[in-house]
Amino acid sequence: MSSQLPPRDGCYNGADGEGRLRREARRRLADSGASVDISWMATADVQALLEELRVWQAELQVQNEELRAARDELAVARDRYRDLFEHAPLGYLILDSDGGIQEANAMAAWLLGQDRDALLGRGLGAFVAPRSQDEWFRHRRALRPGAGRLTAELELLSPQRPGEAPRTVRIETLPEEGGEQPGGRFRSALLEVTLRKQVERDRDHLIEVLEAAPVLISWAAADGQVGYINRGGRRWLGLPAEVEDARECRDLVRDHRIADYHPEWARRVIEEHAMPVAREQGHWEGESALLDAEGHEVPVSQLVVAHRDSGGEVVRYSTVVQDRSREEALERELAQQAFFDRLTGVANRRHFERLLEQESQRVNRYAEPLSLVFLDVDGFKALNDAYGRELGDEVLQELVRRLQARLREPDAIGRWSGEAFMVMLPQTRLSQAQQVAEALRGQIAEACFPGTRGITVSLGVTQHRPGERLRELLRRVDDALHAAKREGGNQVASQR
Repeated sequence: MSSQLPPRDGCYNGADGEGRLRREARRRLADSGASVDISWMATADVQALLEELRVWQAELQVQNEELRAARDELAVARDRYRDLFEHAPLGYLILDSDGGIQEANAMAAWLLGQDRDALLGRGLGAFVAPRSQDEWFRHRRALRPGAGRLTAELELLSPQRPGEAPRTVRIETLPEEGGEQPGGRFRSALLEVTLRKQVERDRDHLIEVLEAAPVLISWAAADGQVGYINRGGRRWLGLPAEVEDARECRDLVRDHRIADYHPEWARRVIEEHAMPVAREQGHWEGESALLDAEGHEVPVSQLVVAHRDSGGEVVRYSTVVQDRSREEALERELAQQAFFDRLTGVANRRHFERLLEQESQRVNRYAEPLSLVFLDVDGFKALNDAYGRELGDEVLQELVRRLQARLREPDAIGRWSGEAFMVMLPQTRLSQAQQVAEALRGQIAEACFPGTRGITVSLGVTQHRPGERLRELLRRVDDALHAAKREGGNQVASQR
């Protein structure tokens, strides 16, 4: 009998011809102290064979123990993987190459709005909203061996509460190890990005509002460097109104500062008053001015708001600027209507009475002369009847132009009634006022009024008495006018 044993597998044999398991088996046999007396056997070959069998038995025992330990570790790892798979905050799916669901964890089932058992065997596309079907189709078509990491964002059909935003997920897919062959499996992770998409939608809606606003809206860093100007503002300032995105808008205003858009006086208001007040109180609101694309100064109302970081430091300013030129024009128009006659442009009766009251108080205080001339167009009703109201209006307008050309700058004219006008002559005595009235009468009588054969006027004149009430002054000048009318018109009469 040969003592040469069959060769052992390489994993058991080391470089010295004796493998790890054999060394461990021999150590165990030595530690156990167990020995078998085989000296009685006749040959050394038999003794060597029996010794080898004992070692092999010990090796098998060591190997079995290690296999059991490896199996236990594998079970623990499998349980850990299953626990992670089941309770991960991400949805996990195992898909086949057609997008069919083979495995799904609890989060994936929740995201898709189905029991897990109802998912298995169904295509993921059945849970994708119509507006995302094209994106899912491109993603599924790319599920091929060696495709690498695939990503997409999909809106889902999962049940929603009324008013809740559509649920959106980001899907990332990779081939499983060993799944590179046709018909392999793919691992997909689903991350819910509904809130992020809602924030993006809200941001886009806000930008739409800002861009559509007919006012200038902008923000700038704490040092005044502009970061954004809306479409209305860009158009106002002569910048390109249409831009692709926020980055292009930033590039347009990269080197601009808030002060660049204001005339010098308004720049001082913004830098020395508005921004300090906004830093202290949170905002400032007031009137300012802006330079438009042609460099013209435009009156504006402006709001400046200071924005702070979590530490309380001002990090940027935002401003809303509204054009007040139309508003000021409307205010001027309303003032014109409130204080001036719409047809002739001179003071209306109420405003003239106010001016006369102020002048009367001044005259009483300083004992200066003041005279009044009351003028009325003779036969104006007959003129209107003969030539029409439109021509009558033109006559009154021409009459006022001639009066204004003859009077001094401090003198005032008011339309008292239809064709009657009052003229106030400060620092003028009665004799001087009579001369002025006579000059006006003669000039008007000789003037050519287009469309008519000419007109004449009657005039009453009086001088303000010291301490006299306004009512009495007006009564006396009215009496003087009636006296001129009784004389046949085209006359000047006076009351002392």
